[in-house]
Amino acid sequence: MSKIYIIGFNSDYGLLDIESLKADNDLVHIVVHRYIVSFLIRTFRISKSLFKALAYIFGKYYFRGFVKGSIIVTDDNIVSLSFHSLGKPAARNIAILRNVFKGRIEKFGLEAHVDYFSFDKDDCDKYQFKFYNQYCSGFNILKQASATSANIDFYFLGRDKGRMSLLTELSKKLDSYDCSIRVVGNLNSNPNIESVCYVPYIEHLQYVNRSKVILDIVQEGQKGLTMRVIEALVAEKKLITNNVSVKDFDFYNESQFMVLHRVDDIKNSDLERFLSTPIVAYNSSLEIYSPQVVLNGIINYNDSKEKVAESAF
Repeated sequence: MSKIYIIGFNSDYGLLDIESLKADNDLVHIVVHRYIVSFLIRTFRISKSLFKALAYIFGKYYFRGFVKGSIIVTDDNIVSLSFHSLGKPAARNIAILRNVFKGRIEKFGLEAHVDYFSFDKDDCDKYQFKFYNQYCSGFNILKQASATSANIDFYFLGRDKGRMSLLTELSKKLDSYDCSIRVVGNLNSNPNIESVCYVPYIEHLQYVNRSKVILDIVQEGQKGLTMRVIEALVAEKKLITNNVSVKDFDFYNESQFMVLHRVDDIKNSDLERFLSTPIVAYNSSLEIYSPQVVLNGIINYNDSKEKVAESAF
């Protein structure tokens, strides 16, 4: 069994991803101190050449004791990605992109020896990435959660990322319902939208369990599923999304998913019907959306086999 060095995945939900891999793999999680990450990112904005030189120095330090022939796995943080350039004799270099890549090729660049995996089909087609199923980091927590009384009609949590205008429209449309629309790191004057600095992932999952409908607003042009879709699927919650590609998946049904084209097109009667309609159960296994299955599939990926869990389409 090859030793696996994982760089990044430092968020609380990223740590759940790593935990899901420990049972089947010999792992070393390299945690770059957040002050160093912040310093390197600021350096990147000033000088890419200086950034590369400093990242190389820090990388040599963090990879001391590296076992030749191991697997290096990173997330898509610019500091994590830079460690693929160290020239370490790895059996494989893997970058798992947890965000859409569109428009970032000039900023990040691509390494020929790295296998890039993306959940966004358009990115895979454009950049020749390998596809993986979006997964839910809190899969086991949601599966094991006891039944909770849903006292929130509609719930959203996320950063602005150009979505504030649509969220504002939605908050007005849903004004008569009990809503929790939380935007991280954004100050706004809309009383229906709560600005928050940070929300622990476990708290977010508790909100998911307490909600009837999850709101999923993706960035313009995004085709890949967000983790919210899988969270709703696993928790057996309804979901309203502006991502029309959700219809391409075999779990899609109109009792659980509503596709939003324009807020003005939503009638109150449509919302009431959607809320009151019982969810038609998805009869296939959800394990293909668990981090354990998806991430092990990426690590054990073979070019001669099917793409990771692509049969879900």
